[in-house]
Amino acid sequence: MALECFSWITQILCHRYDNDEELSFLRRLPDCLLIEILSRLPADCLVGVSKTLISSRYFSTLHLKRARPLLILHYNRVGTNNEHNLYVFDQSLNKEEEKMFTKVLLKRNHMINMARNKSHLQYSCEGVLLFTAEYYPRTYAIFNPITQEKVIVQHKFNPGKLCAFYYCSLTRQFKLIYAQGKDNWFQYSIYSVRTQTWKRKINCPTPNLVPNDSPAIVNGSVHLLVGRDLEKPDIPPCAKGILVLNMDKEEFSNMPHPGSCSSWKLHQTMSLLVKDESLSLCQLFIFDDMMDIWILEDYGTWSWTKKCKVKLVFNNY
Repeated sequence: MALECFSWITQILCHRYDNDEELSFLRRLPDCLLIEILSRLPADCLVGVSKTLISSRYFSTLHLKRARPLLILHYNRVGTNNEHNLYVFDQSLNKEEEKMFTKVLLKRNHMINMARNKSHLQYSCEGVLLFTAEYYPRTYAIFNPITQEKVIVQHKFNPGKLCAFYYCSLTRQFKLIYAQGKDNWFQYSIYSVRTQTWKRKINCPTPNLVPNDSPAIVNGSVHLLVGRDLEKPDIPPCAKGILVLNMDKEEFSNMPHPGSCSSWKLHQTMSLLVKDESLSLCQLFIFDDMMDIWILEDYGTWSWTKKCKVKLVFNNY
């Protein structure tokens, strides 16, 4: 929740372009000053603000840097036609309070607000959410919680497996990566949301490797863990375990993951994430109740360091 002392700011800024003489002084304020003020306010205070200011790339980057991380929960209630089912974890509440999630008020015409569509949250990028609807043809809803804007991406054919959702700063577009399986290899395509165009047959040096979900985006590249080698299904592809897409050049390459795998099942317990703007890897050792956490210390030389080994303790109820 916004502080009470800031409530008057949002009320005035929401009417920045009114003809009211009492607000004429606001028109003399430069946009850079207004952005500086708005970027320090919570997202729920920006719903009514002029999109001319808050839709810019500069503002969204600045706001995300100053905002605290948010945990978002998407919940579908079976049998409800119109359900406000998007929640944000409220860190300002005490742990003893029952309701620690607050509803995000959505317009009723949003696809993600309709439980009958069976949509679910799949990716988050630059504060924008991507939802997938489970019906044919496969439909994706890209939603900005701040401006309440949405874009529907629908395919009349089977585009394959959605691997990642990312923002390309060079073209200033949100894009989606697809991998379509053909026999024992994959063909990659990139869909540009703003222009609604496809770039097919992206060159990949290892089309026989199966990409996993949960991409990690850092250093201008999308990183995907490789799940399996279709040509050698029983051998874990450790030497080419991370598939890297350069977002500007739209070119793939392969890099090894840290550590080693003695089996394909052990390779499947790995996951990528971003920690403090660095690529990280977690590997779970199921039978030992242990987890290794690696950090990519030097991206240029691809130098990894094992930061810690965590002992997992489970409470059996």
